[in-house]
Formats: sequence, structure tokens, C-alpha cells
Amino acid sequence: MTESLVNSLRSVEIGLPDVPSAEAFFTSTWNLTVVARKGQSVYLRATGDDHHVLSLHPSDKSELRMVTFRVASDEALAQIAANVTLHGGELLAPRHAVDEPGGGYGLVVRDPQGRILRFVHGDVRHADTTDDKDKPIRLAHAVLNSHDVATGLSFYENALGFRLSDRTRIMAFIRMPKKPSGDHHSIALADADNDCLNHIAFLMPSMEAVMRGGGRMKDAGYSIEWGPGRHGPVPGLGDYRRL
Repeated sequence: MTESLVNSLRSVEIGLPDVPSAEAFFTSTWNLTVVARKGQSVYLRATGDDHHVLSLHPSDKSELRMVTFRVASDEALAQIAANVTLHGGELLAPRHAVDEPGGGYGLVVRDPQGRILRFVHGDVRHADTTDDKDKPIRLAHAVLNSHDVATGLSFYENALGFRLSDRTRIMAFIRMPKKPSGDHHSIALADADNDCLNHIAFLMPSMEAVMRGGGRMKDAGYSIEWGPGRHGPVPGLGDYRRL
């Protein structure tokens, strides 16, 4: 098993038919902030130092386009490029200057189940504004559906250096050992009949912020399907701080 090569989960890229409506939801209800635009695409930031945590792109259908991780060095990019093909993945784009808001250098791979992953180094970072008590700080985790959790888990462990935190009958929770936040998991693989996005979670600054976020959702006409509170086998302090 390789050492961890990934430092953090930076952003998720989503395609959808109606970008303006999604932008309105994520800014007025979810409390993210537009940080950049490129063509018809919108880049949204939270209060942490990530340039953006979510990007919205025009598409004929709703789809997960890419998950972006941050690494610490060019050497980590080179090691990932070497590892992915050894463990069932495919290198789609070798190291290159990233031509989108946030910049930096990156490479793009396809995991064994078809998901597109990007790894970046040297991207733009913001001054942290976590004193805002009613907005998401950063991404907490992404849950990815998987038609074969064991195969997916093997790739993330052996090609990228993730570690298994918990395993249930239907889910594998995996973490980045080098990540300083101490998150229980940054990625989870959920047993399903597809390999699409299940959900993404955001870290909020307090329980009060979670509750206010739930209030905004209800006021905007969206029902709360899960929470607030613990909703699964995830131990550890701070489980409730996800919106």
C-alpha cells in the first residue's frame, strides 16, 4: 500500500441543464459565494482558503464531471501518474497548467469505475474568512456510488494512499492520513448499481449554523431528508457539523 499522496478534497464539478437556477440555490440558500465565471460556468467558494469548492457547468443532463483533490508537490503528481495505471486506472491528461479559475498544475485520471479525478498543486488560495458564522467552511466529504466497492477501495488505497476508516455492509469510508483536519473520511464508496455521485457534504462552523441552514432550506421550499444529527456509523467528534 502506497503512502498518502493526497492532502485534501478541494472541489467537485457538476454538470446540469439549468446553471442559473443552481447558482441561485447555492448562493441564496446554501450560502456559497460566486468567486469566478468562465463562459457559462460558475465557480463557488466557501469561507475557507480553497479557491472554489463547487463548480457548475452547462450539460444536457445532471452529472458528476470531476472530483478535484489537492496534493503537496509536483513529486506527488508524478507518483500518482505512475500509480494509476498500475492499479486499474487511466491517465487522461499528464501534468499541465490548469486552464480554469484557481489555476495551478494538475493531472487528470479515470478511476477503474469511470469517475474522473483531478489532482492539483500550486492552485490559488484565499485568505480564510471562517469568522463568518453562517456559511460553509469547506467540503467535508464526497460519497460516490460504486457497483463494486471492493474494487474501488483497492484503487483509492493502493494508487492514492487513502486509508480505510470504517467499513459497513454497504459503505467504505476512507481518509487521507496526511490531512491535518482529522476528518473521519473524505471519500466514501457506497454500494449501488451505478458509479455516480451520491452526495457531497460541507463543513459548517457550528450546530447553530447547521440549524440555520436547515431553516433556509425549509423557507425555500426544500424538505430535509436527513438530519440534523448523526445518520450512520460514523464515530468521532463533529459528525453533526455537516449541512
